[in-house]
Amino acid sequence: MWHYPYGQAGDDCTSRLTALAAQVQAAEAQIAALRQQITALTQQQEQTQAQVAQMQTRVEDLQRKPPVHVEYHFDQLKVSRLDGTLNIGLSPNAQSGVDSFDVPVPGTWQTPAVGSEGAEPFIPGLMQQGNDFMNTNAPADLSAIASQNGMSLQPAELRAVLGDVTAQLGARIQHYARTVPLPANGGEDELNAWRQGIMNKVKKDIRTAFENYVNRRAAESGGQKGR
Repeated sequence: MWHYPYGQAGDDCTSRLTALAAQVQAAEAQIAALRQQITALTQQQEQTQAQVAQMQTRVEDLQRKPPVHVEYHFDQLKVSRLDGTLNIGLSPNAQSGVDSFDVPVPGTWQTPAVGSEGAEPFIPGLMQQGNDFMNTNAPADLSAIASQNGMSLQPAELRAVLGDVTAQLGARIQHYARTVPLPANGGEDELNAWRQGIMNKVKKDIRTAFENYVNRRAAESGGQKGR
């Protein structure tokens, strides 16, 4: 025969059962939340693995591209890409003439000796203008030139071209600053015109390099398709 608790003892038992039920419900809610977190982490891991696979495919595609070697005369740029390494040389060193000009290894260009007077105080400002151009206008210029030739350069290739030019911009700016004569009277308007003339030369060289590089890439792509 069963005996059910009654009185104070029965009330205590009921309270305990209610508390246990509440704890069970809380534990179930925590378990459900953990399961959701695990599902979200699994999805993130799968997305990351897919992105890594895409990047690996792009790297392999770039590595399979044939070497590029393009040479130009003075006041232009040399663009060479061998085994996936891109070098764009800005070299102001003319030797016996334009036709005999030979582009040296990037980073070895010689510029006129630094003096205590002349253009030296203006060179830092010119370099800042050059860097600003590379950060703001040059990416759009390169993309536009590629688009005009029916090409769409990958972001990694765009960064490689822009980065290589930016790294070598200083020697080109120093060459023009030290070889283009300063205005005789040194007025502010004349100095501004002198600065603008130097930057126009530098920008023209950079855009010429972009055009020649893209034209060569387009020609190579057309040649591969025709094979």
